[in-house]
Amino acid sequence: MNITEFSQFAIIQTAFLGDVALTLPLADAIRHYQPEAEITFVTTPIAAPLVECSDSVSRVLKYDKRKTHSGLKGISLIADELKQSSIDCIIAPHRSLRTTLLSILAHPKYSIGFSRNAASFLYSKRVNYFTRLHEVERNIMLLTAFDDIQNPIEKPISPPSITIPNFDNENVSNLINHYQLYSPIIAFAPGSVWATKRWCEEYFISTSEYFVSKGYSCVFIGGNEDSELCNRLAVASGAISLAGETSIVQTIDLLKRCGAILTNDSAPTHLAWIAGCPAVTIFGATSPKIGFAPRGDRSVIIQNETLACRPCAIHGGNQCPLGTLECMKSVRPERATRAIENILVNMM
Repeated sequence: MNITEFSQFAIIQTAFLGDVALTLPLADAIRHYQPEAEITFVTTPIAAPLVECSDSVSRVLKYDKRKTHSGLKGISLIADELKQSSIDCIIAPHRSLRTTLLSILAHPKYSIGFSRNAASFLYSKRVNYFTRLHEVERNIMLLTAFDDIQNPIEKPISPPSITIPNFDNENVSNLINHYQLYSPIIAFAPGSVWATKRWCEEYFISTSEYFVSKGYSCVFIGGNEDSELCNRLAVASGAISLAGETSIVQTIDLLKRCGAILTNDSAPTHLAWIAGCPAVTIFGATSPKIGFAPRGDRSVIIQNETLACRPCAIHGGNQCPLGTLECMKSVRPERATRAIENILVNMM
């Protein structure tokens, strides 16, 4: 089957925010090959505002899999909405059983998933999960399920095309004016769902303190759940905490105005790519080789490559299996400081 035989597409990605960010280029790729496509993007309520900014997505369908749409009844409700939209092709980068069931219950003419997807035999077409590829390219390779698409990643993949609403742009401008921030702003994102992906607090403080002493505007960013952490680190280093003050979309707009961001292996590194902001990303329990490395020519990876114990998990964990967290403790703040300085020097 050719992609031009379809007009109503649905992409299902209900994983973490970073996963959703890395799936947006798939929507752009569909739009490239089928300009007339109507693309519905099924995602979580948290990630929905980001997807709504995509220039390629026609409609966002919020799937609250933990609450409103939990269980089989919830899957059926979302499937019914997809059927009502006459979706004829579903593409499922998310590999969960829930996603597979949703893909089948929506009764599309054609469904595409990875060979590693749960119950993958239920999809019309299965595509190899290329472990050596970055997640962005891996997702776009799902389009090889169409007969008329051979190598969709032949050319470099650009950040997803998004439009930030004026309201969000003005909100960020007001914050910058209120806190009297000046360019180049340096952002710090110390939060993560997983404890083994969080760089040491004292290292974040040390790095921020260094740049504050050099006269840079330094801000700690994150969601409401990161507010206590960011406030604590900002006070200790003389920086400003904006955690909880910006939405996801506003965070991207803020990053557009930053010279660099220091972050863990978490969503902000992928939001930075969308914003065009160089990311210095700390990898501990995880590895960039798994496919979630920061993108962008100026981005930097910092890790201890000598440890035989890492990576110990694909997504990280709540505690170090060895009880040492050596993968984080051994990455000294001086390395982050040098990386950020090199980025800022090359901006001049």
